[in-house]
Amino acid sequence: ALFHTGVWIKNFALHHLATQTNGLAVNLVVDNDIRSNSSIRVPVGDRRHPRFASIPFDDFTLQEPWEESQVGNRAVFDSFGHRVEQAMAAWSVRPVLTEIWPDVISRANQSSRLADCLTAGRSLLEKRWGLRNLELPISRMCTVDPFLWFAGHLFAHAEQFRDLHNNVLREF
Repeated sequence: ALFHTGVWIKNFALHHLATQTNGLAVNLVVDNDIRSNSSIRVPVGDRRHPRFASIPFDDFTLQEPWEESQVGNRAVFDSFGHRVEQAMAAWSVRPVLTEIWPDVISRANQSSRLADCLTAGRSLLEKRWGLRNLELPISRMCTVDPFLWFAGHLFAHAEQFRDLHNNVLREF
């Protein structure tokens, strides 16, 4: 999957909570997960003979964190949305991917990082749907001074943090 459905559920809930409380919703983009493939499975065939096919969005080279993954084959990447739409044509549905992919390609013209491209497509669609959540990749959050101070504090008080964490976990 390009996006976990739980991310969208969370983003809609965060937007709603932020709207109700005059707050600000921030989605931390987990871009340090390991990328294990470069394709998605889509329904193909027809209602009488349904099946799934894997449609690649890029060439797969090796398992690596999303934050380090780059678009490798622009021809495969750029044509992905159209190929998915063609593969699903017999189902008489227009996949939401066709709305997202032009924005993904546009972002790929600025950054070849896959996580940036996919996040841009999802977040721009969410904005068209009325969501106003901010997006922050964890890999970038970990480079700012407040986070570094926080991490330094945890390291400096590791035993106290461990004991407190384990006590709260036991109570839970």
